Amino acid sequence: MVAIHILSLGWFLIEGFSNSPDLLTSYNKSIYWTITTLTTIGYGDITPQSNWGRVYTMLVMLMGVAVYGAVIAKVSSFLIQKDKRSEVAKEKLESLKSFMKHYEIPLSVQSEIKDYYTHLLGKQANEFEQQILNELPSGLKKQVLLHIKKMPLKRIELFKNCSEECLNEVCAKLEQVFFEPNRHIIKTGQMGAEMFLLDHGCVEIFINEQSIVKLEKGQCFGEMALLGEQTRTADVISSSYCDLYVLSKSDFDDICEKHKDLYDNAQALMQSRLKAA
Repeated sequence: MVAIHILSLGWFLIEGFSNSPDLLTSYNKSIYWTITTLTTIGYGDITPQSNWGRVYTMLVMLMGVAVYGAVIAKVSSFLIQKDKRSEVAKEKLESLKSFMKHYEIPLSVQSEIKDYYTHLLGKQANEFEQQILNELPSGLKKQVLLHIKKMPLKRIELFKNCSEECLNEVCAKLEQVFFEPNRHIIKTGQMGAEMFLLDHGCVEIFINEQSIVKLEKGQCFGEMALLGEQTRTADVISSSYCDLYVLSKSDFDDICEKHKDLYDNAQALMQSRLKAA
Protein backbone atom coordinates (compact mmCIF):
# COMPACT_ATOMS: atom_id res chain seq x y z
CA MET A 1 0.00 0.00 0.00
CA VAL A 2 2.90 2.37 0.71
CA ALA A 3 4.41 1.57 -2.71
CA ILE A 4 1.05 2.15 -4.42
CA HIS A 5 0.68 5.47 -2.58
CA ILE A 6 4.17 6.64 -3.67
CA LEU A 7 3.65 5.54 -7.30
CA SER A 8 0.29 7.29 -7.35
CA LEU A 9 1.87 10.56 -6.18
CA GLY A 10 4.53 10.20 -8.91
CA TRP A 11 1.82 9.76 -11.56
CA PHE A 12 -0.09 12.77 -10.24
CA LEU A 13 3.04 14.96 -10.34
CA ILE A 14 3.87 13.92 -13.93
CA GLU A 15 0.41 13.89 -15.52
CA GLY A 16 -1.97 15.62 -13.09
CA PHE A 17 -5.75 15.83 -13.58
CA SER A 18 -6.70 19.28 -14.73
CA ASN A 19 -10.35 18.30 -15.21
CA SER A 20 -10.81 16.87 -11.69
CA PRO A 21 -13.01 18.94 -9.34
CA ASP A 22 -10.76 18.50 -6.28
CA LEU A 23 -7.52 16.93 -4.99
CA LEU A 24 -9.33 13.94 -3.46
CA THR A 25 -10.74 12.95 -6.86
CA SER A 26 -7.32 13.41 -8.47
CA TYR A 27 -5.68 11.22 -5.82
CA ASN A 28 -8.42 8.61 -6.25
CA LYS A 29 -7.83 8.53 -10.01
CA SER A 30 -4.06 8.22 -9.43
CA ILE A 31 -4.57 5.25 -7.09
CA TYR A 32 -6.92 3.68 -9.63
CA TRP A 33 -4.37 4.10 -12.45
CA THR A 34 -1.53 2.68 -10.32
CA ILE A 35 -3.44 -0.46 -9.33
CA THR A 36 -4.72 -1.19 -12.85
CA THR A 37 -1.19 -0.69 -14.25
CA LEU A 38 0.62 -2.72 -11.58
CA THR A 39 -1.80 -5.61 -12.00
CA THR A 40 -1.29 -5.39 -15.80
CA ILE A 41 -5.03 -4.95 -16.34
CA GLY A 42 -4.72 -1.52 -17.96
CA TYR A 43 -8.30 -0.56 -18.86
CA GLY A 44 -6.99 2.36 -20.92
CA ASP A 45 -9.46 4.90 -19.54
CA ILE A 46 -6.56 6.83 -17.97
CA THR A 47 -3.51 7.01 -20.24
CA PRO A 48 -0.24 8.99 -20.24
CA GLN A 49 -0.28 12.16 -22.35
CA SER A 50 3.42 13.11 -22.13
CA ASN A 51 6.74 11.42 -22.88
CA TRP A 52 7.69 11.31 -19.21
CA GLY A 53 4.27 9.89 -18.43
CA ARG A 54 4.78 7.06 -20.94
CA VAL A 55 8.25 6.27 -19.54
CA TYR A 56 6.84 6.26 -16.02
CA THR A 57 3.98 3.96 -17.09
CA MET A 58 6.37 1.45 -18.67
CA LEU A 59 8.49 1.34 -15.51
CA VAL A 60 5.40 0.74 -13.34
CA MET A 61 4.27 -2.03 -15.71
CA LEU A 62 7.65 -3.77 -15.47
CA MET A 63 7.61 -3.38 -11.70
CA GLY A 64 4.13 -4.91 -11.53
CA VAL A 65 5.16 -7.95 -13.58
CA ALA A 66 8.28 -8.49 -11.43
CA VAL A 67 6.41 -8.16 -8.13
CA TYR A 68 3.53 -10.44 -9.11
CA GLY A 69 5.95 -12.99 -10.53
CA ALA A 70 7.82 -13.04 -7.21
CA VAL A 71 4.57 -13.30 -5.22
CA ILE A 72 3.28 -16.20 -7.34
CA ALA A 73 6.64 -17.99 -7.03
CA LYS A 74 6.61 -17.59 -3.23
CA VAL A 75 3.03 -18.83 -2.94
CA SER A 76 3.78 -21.84 -5.17
CA SER A 77 6.88 -22.66 -3.15
CA PHE A 78 4.90 -22.40 0.11
CA LEU A 79 2.17 -24.74 -1.15
CA ILE A 80 4.72 -27.30 -2.39
CA GLN A 81 6.65 -27.26 0.90
CA LYS A 82 3.45 -27.40 2.94
CA ASP A 83 2.30 -30.56 1.16
CA LYS A 84 5.77 -32.14 0.86
CA ARG A 85 5.24 -34.58 3.73
CA SER A 86 1.94 -35.89 2.28
CA GLU A 87 3.50 -36.18 -1.19
CA VAL A 88 6.39 -38.26 0.17
CA ALA A 89 3.93 -40.47 2.06
CA LYS A 90 1.81 -40.87 -1.08
CA GLU A 91 4.82 -41.95 -3.15
CA LYS A 92 5.83 -44.54 -0.55
CA LEU A 93 2.31 -45.94 -0.35
CA GLU A 94 2.23 -46.25 -4.15
CA SER A 95 5.52 -48.17 -4.05
CA LEU A 96 4.11 -50.40 -1.31
CA LYS A 97 1.00 -51.05 -3.42
CA SER A 98 3.14 -52.11 -6.41
CA PHE A 99 5.25 -54.34 -4.16
CA MET A 100 2.20 -56.16 -2.75
CA LYS A 101 0.63 -56.53 -6.18
CA HIS A 102 3.84 -57.94 -7.68
CA TYR A 103 4.18 -60.59 -4.97
CA GLU A 104 0.43 -61.29 -4.88
CA ILE A 105 0.12 -60.64 -1.16
CA PRO A 106 -3.34 -61.77 0.12
CA LEU A 107 -5.85 -58.92 0.35
CA SER A 108 -6.39 -59.37 4.09
CA VAL A 109 -2.64 -59.07 4.70
CA GLN A 110 -2.41 -56.14 2.28
CA SER A 111 -4.97 -54.24 4.35
CA GLU A 112 -3.01 -54.81 7.56
CA ILE A 113 0.30 -53.83 5.92
CA LYS A 114 -1.22 -50.66 4.47
CA ASP A 115 -2.71 -49.65 7.85
CA TYR A 116 0.60 -50.19 9.62
CA TYR A 117 2.62 -48.40 6.94
CA THR A 118 0.21 -45.42 7.03
CA HIS A 119 0.70 -45.30 10.79
CA LEU A 120 4.47 -45.48 10.38
CA LEU A 121 4.61 -42.70 7.78
CA GLY A 122 2.37 -40.48 9.86
CA LYS A 123 4.51 -40.61 12.98
CA GLN A 124 8.01 -40.67 11.49
CA ALA A 125 9.96 -37.68 10.25
CA ASN A 126 10.55 -37.79 6.49
CA GLU A 127 14.06 -38.20 5.07
CA PHE A 128 14.75 -34.46 4.90
CA GLU A 129 13.53 -33.83 8.46
CA GLN A 130 15.51 -36.81 9.73
CA GLN A 131 18.60 -35.51 7.96
CA ILE A 132 18.19 -32.15 9.69
CA LEU A 133 17.95 -33.88 13.08
CA ASN A 134 20.96 -36.10 12.38
CA GLU A 135 23.09 -33.11 11.36
CA LEU A 136 22.40 -31.26 14.60
CA PRO A 137 24.86 -31.53 17.50
CA SER A 138 23.71 -34.10 20.06
CA GLY A 139 22.81 -31.37 22.57
CA LEU A 140 20.61 -29.46 20.13
CA LYS A 141 19.04 -32.66 18.81
CA LYS A 142 18.15 -33.65 22.37
CA GLN A 143 16.54 -30.23 22.95
CA VAL A 144 14.45 -30.48 19.78
CA LEU A 145 13.22 -34.00 20.58
CA LEU A 146 12.45 -32.95 24.15
CA HIS A 147 10.42 -29.99 22.88
CA ILE A 148 8.43 -32.26 20.53
CA LYS A 149 7.75 -34.61 23.44
CA LYS A 150 6.65 -31.75 25.72
CA MET A 151 4.18 -30.16 23.30
CA PRO A 152 1.22 -32.49 24.03
CA LEU A 153 1.92 -32.37 27.79
CA LYS A 154 1.31 -28.62 27.88
CA ARG A 155 -2.23 -29.14 26.55
CA ILE A 156 -3.19 -31.55 29.34
CA GLU A 157 -5.00 -29.99 32.28
CA LEU A 158 -2.84 -31.84 34.80
CA PHE A 159 0.39 -30.30 33.43
CA LYS A 160 -0.82 -26.83 32.43
CA ASN A 161 1.37 -23.93 33.58
CA CYS A 162 3.97 -26.29 35.04
CA SER A 163 7.59 -25.15 34.89
CA GLU A 164 9.90 -26.28 32.12
CA GLU A 165 12.00 -28.16 34.67
CA CYS A 166 8.94 -30.08 35.82
CA LEU A 167 7.91 -30.97 32.26
CA ASN A 168 11.46 -32.05 31.45
CA GLU A 169 11.38 -34.49 34.36
CA VAL A 170 7.98 -35.82 33.28
CA CYS A 171 9.29 -36.38 29.74
CA ALA A 172 12.32 -38.21 31.11
CA LYS A 173 10.01 -40.65 32.93
CA LEU A 174 7.68 -41.32 30.00
CA GLU A 175 8.00 -44.82 28.54
CA GLN A 176 6.80 -45.56 25.02
CA VAL A 177 4.55 -48.56 24.34
CA PHE A 178 2.93 -49.85 21.17
CA PHE A 179 -0.50 -51.42 20.57
CA GLU A 180 -1.99 -53.06 17.49
CA PRO A 181 -5.61 -52.31 16.49
CA ASN A 182 -8.45 -53.73 18.61
CA ARG A 183 -6.29 -54.37 21.68
CA HIS A 184 -7.36 -53.64 25.24
CA ILE A 185 -5.15 -50.94 26.76
CA ILE A 186 -7.27 -50.59 29.89
CA LYS A 187 -9.96 -52.97 31.19
CA THR A 188 -12.80 -52.13 33.54
CA GLY A 189 -12.07 -53.27 37.08
CA GLN A 190 -8.29 -53.16 36.77
CA MET A 191 -6.34 -51.29 39.44
CA GLY A 192 -4.99 -48.14 37.81
CA ALA A 193 -1.37 -47.23 38.33
CA GLU A 194 -0.43 -45.22 35.23
CA MET A 195 -1.53 -42.53 32.80
CA PHE A 196 -1.39 -42.88 29.00
CA LEU A 197 -0.59 -40.14 26.49
CA LEU A 198 -1.36 -40.74 22.81
CA ASP A 199 1.67 -39.97 20.66
CA HIS A 200 0.12 -41.38 17.49
CA GLY A 201 -3.01 -43.29 16.57
CA CYS A 202 -6.54 -43.42 17.93
CA VAL A 203 -8.27 -45.16 20.87
CA GLU A 204 -11.91 -45.59 21.81
CA ILE A 205 -13.35 -45.50 25.33
CA PHE A 206 -16.20 -47.84 26.24
CA ILE A 207 -18.43 -47.89 29.31
CA ASN A 208 -20.71 -50.92 29.65
CA GLU A 209 -19.74 -51.90 26.09
CA GLN A 210 -21.03 -48.57 24.77
CA SER A 211 -18.63 -46.27 22.92
CA ILE A 212 -18.32 -42.94 24.73
CA VAL A 213 -15.55 -41.04 22.98
CA LYS A 214 -12.60 -41.39 20.61
CA LEU A 215 -9.23 -39.94 21.53
CA GLU A 216 -6.50 -38.97 19.08
CA LYS A 217 -2.90 -37.75 19.06
CA GLY A 218 -2.02 -35.43 21.93
CA GLN A 219 -4.85 -36.56 24.21
CA CYS A 220 -4.48 -38.57 27.41
CA PHE A 221 -6.49 -41.02 29.49
CA GLY A 222 -6.16 -42.76 32.84
CA GLU A 223 -4.75 -39.66 34.54
CA MET A 224 -7.03 -40.13 37.59
CA ALA A 225 -4.92 -43.17 38.50
CA LEU A 226 -2.07 -40.76 39.25
CA LEU A 227 -4.15 -38.90 41.82
CA GLY A 228 -5.06 -41.90 43.94
CA GLU A 229 -5.41 -45.67 43.83
CA GLN A 230 -8.66 -46.63 42.14
CA THR A 231 -10.09 -49.24 39.80
CA ARG A 232 -10.62 -48.46 36.14
CA THR A 233 -14.21 -47.54 35.26
CA ALA A 234 -13.97 -47.91 31.48
CA ASP A 235 -12.46 -50.02 28.73
CA VAL A 236 -9.96 -48.38 26.40
CA ILE A 237 -9.38 -50.14 23.08
CA SER A 238 -7.00 -49.17 20.29
CA SER A 239 -8.83 -48.25 17.08
CA SER A 240 -5.64 -48.26 15.02
CA TYR A 241 -1.94 -48.84 15.47
CA CYS A 242 -1.06 -46.73 18.51
CA ASP A 243 2.09 -45.34 20.04
CA LEU A 244 1.57 -44.22 23.62
CA TYR A 245 3.65 -42.75 26.40
CA VAL A 246 3.10 -44.16 29.88
CA LEU A 247 3.71 -42.32 33.14
CA SER A 248 3.56 -44.47 36.28
CA LYS A 249 2.07 -43.29 39.57
CA SER A 250 5.34 -43.85 41.44
CA ASP A 251 7.25 -41.62 39.01
CA PHE A 252 4.47 -39.03 39.14
CA ASP A 253 4.58 -38.96 42.96
CA ASP A 254 8.36 -38.49 42.91
CA ILE A 255 8.04 -35.51 40.55
CA CYS A 256 5.22 -34.00 42.65
CA GLU A 257 7.51 -34.02 45.67
CA LYS A 258 10.04 -31.88 43.80
CA HIS A 259 7.63 -29.57 41.98
CA LYS A 260 4.87 -27.84 43.92
CA ASP A 261 3.20 -26.53 40.73
CA LEU A 262 2.44 -30.08 39.58
CA TYR A 263 1.29 -31.08 43.07
CA ASP A 264 -1.09 -28.09 43.17
CA ASN A 265 -2.45 -28.98 39.72
CA ALA A 266 -3.07 -32.54 40.87
CA GLN A 267 -4.92 -31.40 44.00
CA ALA A 268 -7.07 -28.94 42.05
CA LEU A 269 -7.92 -31.54 39.43
CA MET A 270 -8.83 -34.08 42.10
CA GLN A 271 -11.14 -31.61 43.84
CA SER A 272 -12.89 -30.68 40.58
CA ARG A 273 -13.40 -34.36 39.66
CA LEU A 274 -14.80 -35.13 43.14
CA LYS A 275 -17.25 -32.22 42.87
CA ALA A 276 -18.33 -33.37 39.40
CA ALA A 277 -18.90 -36.88 40.75
